Amino acid sequence: MTFYLTHEDALQGQKDWPTPTVIVVDGPYGVGGFPGDPSSPRGLADWYRPHVEVWSSRASPVTTLWFWCTEVGWASVHPIFEE
Repeated sequence: MTFYLTHEDALQGQKDWPTPTVIVVDGPYGVGGFPGDPSSPRGLADWYRPHVEVWSSRASPVTTLWFWCTEVGWASVHPIFEE
């Protein structure tokens, strides 16, 4: 098993990923919990959209996404996953 972990701008690093089997995401929750975390879930879909686009371009049919968030945050971002 190989892990690919970097400490850099996520959008830039994701573009160089090998094809992932699992993508684990523990990003913004829409609760204002850290600088850059939107203060409400309303901004999460826009925040995650460019990430989902990169994940989708790197993923294969066997890739699994583990997306950590609040229930409302997940519901806010879910339409982006369906696109």
